[in-house]
Amino acid sequence: MTTRTFGLTDQLAFAELSGDYNPLHIDPVVARRSMFGAAVVHGIHSLLWGLDVWLRDRPLPVSVSAIHAAFTRPIRLGDVVTCSPVTERSDQAQLHLLVDQSVTTKIKVNWHPSSSRDLDLFAVGFPQRQEPRVLAMRDAENASGTLPLYLNPQASARLFPHLAAAMPPLRVAQLLATTRLVGMECPGLYSLYSSLDILFRADANITPVMTYRVTKLDTRYGVAMMDIGSPNMTGVVTAFFRPPPQDQVSYGALHDTVNRSEFAGQRALIIGGSRGLGEVTAKLLSAGGAEVRLTYHRGAADARRIVAEITSAGGHAGCLPFDVLDCASNMGGVLGPEWTPTHLYYLASPFIARGKNGVFSGSLFETFCNYYVLGFHRMLEPLIRRGLQRVLYPSTAFIDELPPDMGEYATAKMAGEGLCRFLEKAHPGLIIHKPRLPRMATDQTVSFMPGQNRDPVPILLEHLRTMANDHALC
Repeated sequence: MTTRTFGLTDQLAFAELSGDYNPLHIDPVVARRSMFGAAVVHGIHSLLWGLDVWLRDRPLPVSVSAIHAAFTRPIRLGDVVTCSPVTERSDQAQLHLLVDQSVTTKIKVNWHPSSSRDLDLFAVGFPQRQEPRVLAMRDAENASGTLPLYLNPQASARLFPHLAAAMPPLRVAQLLATTRLVGMECPGLYSLYSSLDILFRADANITPVMTYRVTKLDTRYGVAMMDIGSPNMTGVVTAFFRPPPQDQVSYGALHDTVNRSEFAGQRALIIGGSRGLGEVTAKLLSAGGAEVRLTYHRGAADARRIVAEITSAGGHAGCLPFDVLDCASNMGGVLGPEWTPTHLYYLASPFIARGKNGVFSGSLFETFCNYYVLGFHRMLEPLIRRGLQRVLYPSTAFIDELPPDMGEYATAKMAGEGLCRFLEKAHPGLIIHKPRLPRMATDQTVSFMPGQNRDPVPILLEHLRTMANDHALC
């Protein structure tokens, strides 16, 4: 078995080779708002690496007659990926790529040794960089088109040396064109490559392009099947229309929901306010007259957009960078002496990854605890010393429901609740509201399947009012 880790440099090199510059694969800040919470490896990148590992010990060259690949789970940048042979015959090989012993990619190759060579029916070089197309699902039915074939042989050999030595370059150019099709053309920006079935054979087609046509579109689940064809090759590509990031309510839309003075006098610090529940909290509080400061880790552009939206409508808001995992970063020092919050709203969170059914992962639990327990405590203590007395610490209804694949998340939130109770005892006058919130519509909950995600505005507003009323009674 062979292992490797894909990094951003690898992804950028593959994007240049293939022409698939979809930000899901090469922009970690944008990709953090996807349903995967991070940048993920191109499916064809993982396929070509798996083939490269397999060809390391094969006779050279080879003739591949068919390839089937199913991309069953995403590979995130930084994951340790294992290429494991499953079966090996004289004319067929099956490989699996795994992360944490879970299969991410299934590959089946039909082949035989050969000294023949295909014509080089492709443009030598890199595809021109373009922005991915934003294709609406309703416009995809019967969509069709062509993509020119490209290959830079030197770059291909650097990334996949055994593959470049063993497989005709036209085959590589055709595989690369399929990722450009999915990631840049159809479905384009909001896409996910699902599977590939191709047959290589001799035919009369000598046009150096790949044609595609959508033959089946399932709008219930956003699945598109496409017939593809190019010199000596036919096949089927399956892709998903991936849900876009979850937009939250506009600031202007809240004016009829919130009394303009109900949060007046609050200096509200929102940790993790650049998107999701933090964004909604910032807008609700500001619409109610609070002076808001929201923090961001990587989402500077998102945070500035929210601040601009609030301030342009007359609200008071600002933003500042802060990483709750940075042990050397002191929130009191970040804020400076001139601004001390009266209320803290803790919405910082990692990507809420699900675990395996019935299996508890210590490493996943540690990831959650670093945010919900250690990071929270480290951030809070200096503010308590400066007189902070009101905190909102959202917990989760999953503690009561305890889904079999959410044990690590629920247990970490339980630990966070315990820390909150300890801090209240240790600091008389400190009150931490810790409601167990239901599943709401955020980037963390988008899915291919229609869900029961609730509107966060009325739920959060109820708890914000509880905090405000509690403070007024003291």
